[in-house]
Amino acid sequence: MLKILVGELCLDLDPADLVSITEVPAPEGASPRFGIRVRLELRRGAGLWGVSPGQVYLSWLFPRRRPFAISCRDSVEDVPATRFRRMEGEFLRRHGLDRLR
Repeated sequence: MLKILVGELCLDLDPADLVSITEVPAPEGASPRFGIRVRLELRRGAGLWGVSPGQVYLSWLFPRRRPFAISCRDSVEDVPATRFRRMEGEFLRRHGLDRLR
């Protein structure tokens, strides 16, 4: 099965239905880390075999990163969580990274 992420959905297509695939230039300033934009040409009568939430695949493709200082601790209960979480949230929003979670 060929799985294509489109917005918030994952579409399942039969690879035999794919006639051509062409990369589409990304908008200026877009990060290549978010995937490659493509134009698919499917054969006439191609079937859609399934649709599922894309978030599952996005979480797998772009796992949530944890700061080293948190990752190397046995417990994060020792961290002043309220202030850290607020500052982390502000940073992620400022850099447009909050939508990856």
